[in-house]
Amino acid sequence: MQQIRVYSWKPTGSINFGDEIGPMVVKKLCEQHGMELEVKATTSKSHSKILAVGSVLHEAQSRDVVWGVGVNSKNRLVLPKSENLIFKAVRGPLTRSLVQNEGYQCPPVYGDPGLLFPLLYDTQIRLRRSEIEQAAKNLHLVMPDIVVIPNINDDRFLPEYSQGFSSAKNLMVVKPNLDPVTVAAYISAAKIVVSSSLHGLVFAEVYGKETYRMTSQYEPEFKYNDYYEGTGRVAPQSYGTVEAALNSTPTPKLDWDPLPLLMSFPLLDKRLHETLVSQSFKLRAQTTYFVKDIQPEVSPFGSGWAEPSGGSVWMTDTWASFNFETVSNITPASKLRMRLGTLSKGKGAFEVFRVVYSGKLISTHKIPRDGDSIVVEIPLPVKMSGDELELSFKVENASSPKVFGGDDERMLGVWVSEFELLN
Repeated sequence: MQQIRVYSWKPTGSINFGDEIGPMVVKKLCEQHGMELEVKATTSKSHSKILAVGSVLHEAQSRDVVWGVGVNSKNRLVLPKSENLIFKAVRGPLTRSLVQNEGYQCPPVYGDPGLLFPLLYDTQIRLRRSEIEQAAKNLHLVMPDIVVIPNINDDRFLPEYSQGFSSAKNLMVVKPNLDPVTVAAYISAAKIVVSSSLHGLVFAEVYGKETYRMTSQYEPEFKYNDYYEGTGRVAPQSYGTVEAALNSTPTPKLDWDPLPLLMSFPLLDKRLHETLVSQSFKLRAQTTYFVKDIQPEVSPFGSGWAEPSGGSVWMTDTWASFNFETVSNITPASKLRMRLGTLSKGKGAFEVFRVVYSGKLISTHKIPRDGDSIVVEIPLPVKMSGDELELSFKVENASSPKVFGGDDERMLGVWVSEFELLN
């Protein structure tokens, strides 16, 4: 099945419900439009993808499509200087202004796609709510009238931030590491919502709940201002404690037309649909793959590689990516075996080949310049079947053939002729 990739950040060893929403919204809209596509959550920088929910615009790469995300003012916005980064919608006018300052065209279409989630997943949310209410009844508990939803960083780094409230107030803290359907179910059942999580506020406003902003100790005001202005309002006052928030004025009611955001859904654009649809290279264990046999449209070799030639593929940049989807589980004993070589002439007796995963160095190898290829074995992180994995390769001491009388001016690193997943 053809695939669509949607950016989704995950904290280490957990989830944040707000960052799970993007792929889920895209999946439902694909189903509604009769598009038989597999939607894969990713952080890959090597494939075209949709950025759909969150303050993740700084993660945009050339050939990506932006639909409803915003700027994270904690990160410097540096967009690729490319006409191939397309904007269909952004979270709010503050983000749009910064995008225009970067020289991009960006239509005045505003809204966080999280606003669509409670409607798209209404059946699942109702079912989850009934399960929660039945479980509470079985335990002789009363469903909370007030739910408090902390921002993921408030919850991770300030556990006391949302603790210590009297049970007599019939109040419950809903952790942001629950899945979006469960969070929406609790919100739909409550009367009042207090939240420092932006998507806690978003869900509460879609349900028309009495909603109060709690100040996040980690998140700047920019994204809240951007969201409220994108829905035609001024950001309301936020408060440092639940008590102070409940004694204040609720946020102004949501009055927002979802149609412009729905009509700007990137996959309705035929040209963008063709750009975004792809297939992952499925890597099977105990199978040797030869570069000469790999089809270019379904290849694990991402950015930083030349076109395959003569049965091998050359690195032509300091960094190159290698991406694949696992067909079986990757265990602590799994390794990626690769046959590598490099130019016989160049600076030093060898090139250094480093392998990086998720920003961490996992192995280093020396590739000699004596003309013979070598086989290296690269340890891999544990992954489940069906997961995507992206490795980054870095070379040091690359050489240009032109320096030694050749015609090729490129700095050539290592070449790869075959590889295999060892389980």
